[in-house]
Order: sequence, then C-alpha cells, then structure tokens
Amino acid sequence: MTVSLYSCRPNALQDWDSPSFSLQLRASRDIKKDEEIFISYIPAGIMDPAPTRQERLEPYRFKCNCQACSNPIVSDERCRKIEEVGVLRRTIEVNGNDMGWVQEQLINPSLECMKLMEEEGLQCEELYRVSLLRLAENYSFLGDTVEETKWRRMYDASCQVQCSARNPMNEATRIKEETERRAQKEVLAKISAKKGQSFVVEL
Repeated sequence: MTVSLYSCRPNALQDWDSPSFSLQLRASRDIKKDEEIFISYIPAGIMDPAPTRQERLEPYRFKCNCQACSNPIVSDERCRKIEEVGVLRRTIEVNGNDMGWVQEQLINPSLECMKLMEEEGLQCEELYRVSLLRLAENYSFLGDTVEETKWRRMYDASCQVQCSARNPMNEATRIKEETERRAQKEVLAKISAKKGQSFVVEL
C-alpha cells in the first residue's frame, strides 16, 4: 500500500492485522467516486483544537489544510459540543411511569452527538461507534426491537471498520466496550425493577 494522504477528517482508517502481518485500509464513511482517500496520522487526537493538532503534526513537516484546520472556529466549537453531549457518564432523572426520560436524556443526546460527528466528518472516532451501541441498548430497554436492530447492525458494521483488525489494542477496545455495555444494562435493569418510582441515577 502506498502512503495515504492526511486529513484531520479522514474517510478511511488503517490498522495492523497481526496474524496476517498486513496493514489494512477500510473506509470509515461513504466515499464518493473520484474522492481522494485520507487517513489521520494522529487518530487519538483529531478532536483536539486545531493549534494542538498542528503541533502534533510538526514531526511530519507539513501543515494540514483540511476543512477542519481551514475553519477552526467552527470546527473546534463543534468538537467541544460533541464532547459535551457525548459524555459517557451522566446523571439522569427517572420520572416514575413516564418513559419519556429515556428519549430525552439518553436517546436524544446520542442522536445529537452522531449528527454533529457526521457534520464534522468524524465517523472514524470511537465515540461515534459507542453512540450507535448506546442507541441499540436504549431502544432495547424500551422494547423497540425495530430500532434496536437498526442501530445494532450499524454498530456491528462500524466495528468491522474500526476494530476488526486483530491486534492487542483492538482486543482491549472490544473488552472495554463490552464492560461498558454490561454496566449500562445493569443500571437499566435496576431502573426497570423500580418501575413507577421517581429517582436520580448515575448512568
């Protein structure tokens, strides 16, 4: 594989697959005909503010002029909002028999987070994949099998892109997400057991 072009808003991911001793390249979002393929050299920091990203790129001896770096005021503010609405742990208020809190406090933030990430071109980020998983679990809690299946399939497809290469880092990511998924299910199960009551819980 030749050297890929760089962007802070990549449309592809590359990862090392240990058993096959190969570097794999996968599209992280739909790529249009004749669109160039971009990856990030700093995948763990592409949501950092533009000046921070430029500093991290100094060893590569080039200045990034991608859409995010060319319009940092809009991009950095959007990333700040993504981190705000996409926070993993939050305090929620359960309002008795009214299940509207699930939509308002769990589902809507995940949908907003995904929308912002798609606008910013960040479907390659772990938080995007986690948002898909959260939606599947929350719709499962509501008993909506149609929506649960839709988001579960999207999550599985995202996993194929982001962490299907066989290496220790991806295995650790899978274990981490499974642990988080189980923890959320346990909390939702406790909420279900208190059906009809109003209380505050950390999720």
